[in-house]
Amino acid sequence: MAFWVATENGLFENAEEPVAALEGRNVSALTRNEHSIWAIVDDHCIWRYDDDWSELGQISDYEVHCLLASEDALFAGTFAAHVYQLVGDEFSLVDGFEQLETRGQWGTPWGGAPSTRTMCRDGNDEIYANIHVGGLARSADEGQTWTQAPLDIEVDVHEVHYDAQGSGALMIAAAKGFASSRDGVEWRFNNEGLHAHYLRAVTTTSRSTFVCASTGPRGQETAIYRRTTEGETPFSRCDYEGGWLSKNVDAAALTTTGDEVIFGTGDGYVHRSEDDGRTWECCASELPPVKAVLVTH
Repeated sequence: MAFWVATENGLFENAEEPVAALEGRNVSALTRNEHSIWAIVDDHCIWRYDDDWSELGQISDYEVHCLLASEDALFAGTFAAHVYQLVGDEFSLVDGFEQLETRGQWGTPWGGAPSTRTMCRDGNDEIYANIHVGGLARSADEGQTWTQAPLDIEVDVHEVHYDAQGSGALMIAAAKGFASSRDGVEWRFNNEGLHAHYLRAVTTTSRSTFVCASTGPRGQETAIYRRTTEGETPFSRCDYEGGWLSKNVDAAALTTTGDEVIFGTGDGYVHRSEDDGRTWECCASELPPVKAVLVTH
């Protein structure tokens, strides 16, 4: 397994070699397509890796929270619930997202501005963006126009994910737990087996679903759980070294490819499994707080 680890103090290849160009920089998210890797650096800069790392552009008005790459497009979600698209050499505000009639209903429990927290594509190439807090927004025309998806706008979604490897379902990790949908319209929550229902991340292999669950936003009693996609099996706690985690694992810090799973923690550990979460090894420690991980094969 070859992978990158993004931290609040630099980017590391295979959790060992620091990238000199990003030494001391806060790297908070990673994404890729078949040709390139992108990273959010110092909240506002977008960097790209082909044969080396270089700065691609900036979004100066808002902190960038997530990236969504395809073969032909790169989107960025930001604080204050905006979406930008890379057009030529610059990031342009996506006007269709600004025109959503439900924008006035978005907000946070503490009264702050909402955020575009994560994005994904489904099997029909529709784009989903989760608003924290404001449910899901959906685009069927490559981001030109958007509609509010049929999910309660008050659902506190922390990640939206499409299971491209297995079930073909949309999934969310939310403050009230795990939910999935076959059509993006009807959603079903299922928290069986979880010790608590506050979820910050969800991802899938070809056979299993993985989530990060805790008792609340401060990360008390945090653990990674797995459930197989065959039948209605309950979640079970993963048996990695250390047991309970000290902080929540956010969406960017839990990822999979094939049967490989990897996650990083706020206290600088990286755990990985190469057998669909059955066995684990701690492959790095004493790193700066981990913000994101990305498997590259």
